Amino acid sequence: MKISIIAFSKEGYELAEKLKDKFDNLCKPNEQSVDIFRCIPGGLKSWTEEHFNTDDAIVFTGAVGIAVRAISDYVNHKAADPAIIVMDEAGKYVIPILSGHIGHANELALRIADLTGAEPVITTATDIHGKWAVDTWAVGNGMTIVNPEMIKDISSAVLEDRIIGMNGDVRLIGALPDRVKADEKCNNEVYITYRKTKIYEIKDKLILIPKCITVGIGCRKGCDRYKIEMLFDRLAEEYDIDERAIKVVASIDIKAEEEGILEFADDHGFGFVTYSAEELDSIQGDFSSSDYVKEVTGVDNVCERSAALAAGDDYRMIVGKTAEDGVTMAFALGPVVLK
Repeated sequence: MKISIIAFSKEGYELAEKLKDKFDNLCKPNEQSVDIFRCIPGGLKSWTEEHFNTDDAIVFTGAVGIAVRAISDYVNHKAADPAIIVMDEAGKYVIPILSGHIGHANELALRIADLTGAEPVITTATDIHGKWAVDTWAVGNGMTIVNPEMIKDISSAVLEDRIIGMNGDVRLIGALPDRVKADEKCNNEVYITYRKTKIYEIKDKLILIPKCITVGIGCRKGCDRYKIEMLFDRLAEEYDIDERAIKVVASIDIKAEEEGILEFADDHGFGFVTYSAEELDSIQGDFSSSDYVKEVTGVDNVCERSAALAAGDDYRMIVGKTAEDGVTMAFALGPVVLK
């Protein structure tokens, strides 16, 4: 998480330094980047524009009015805006003013309050009434919010104690929030899916895409990254898989340094995991088998077995082994374990 703290007075700068020290002492290396600013070449507006587009959070140590005027030209959408927090220079109050849920501003404000002894001032309706916030829940469970304009309808229903239906084509494991009912058809629904076409077909529900698809890959040594890309694009299109649902790319450990797979995963922002032949061989399922692959790798199938192993228990193979230009690929759908 990249956080910038901006101060406008000696007292504000001293508070910012104390806050940075507390963050730095609390966090592991590379977990969080905290920078302090006071003298701003080009003025506050240009500084805010730059950091609004690059930072995860901005903390203003000063008056709320200063922060509001500074960000007014750059506020876009709750799904994209960074967390904006104001803390008075005396350190008495800490107030999230933008991206309270999706951007984690409320969570960060509470964290700052805990570190400094300041009083958090939370104003979002679901929070002050102690109600479930669907956007916080979605982000906390690693889900992409496709149509955030529908959040207000769900939040209004929650505040009025109406039932929320939760439907889709992904299996959820874990308890749902109070008054949220699985497979309930009603006026207020959340639809959880990995399917790209659902985004265009569904108009009246909040759509969430979880990380639930694993991609198993096998390939010849030195395989070009674009061959992997072409097969991935074709299968994702053919089987209606939204790229945002990809949880991880998986393969056998002898491919851990395979440049084509590494470049493909990195370009898409996918994680990459590998397993030993013994681990792959141990997983149960109906997999296609190749004597040649077993001779080379020690296991009869790499792509299906690695996708299944990465998906976890109760997986479903939604795209079986497909071979093209020296690449084999399979997709598995796993359950979403709720936090």
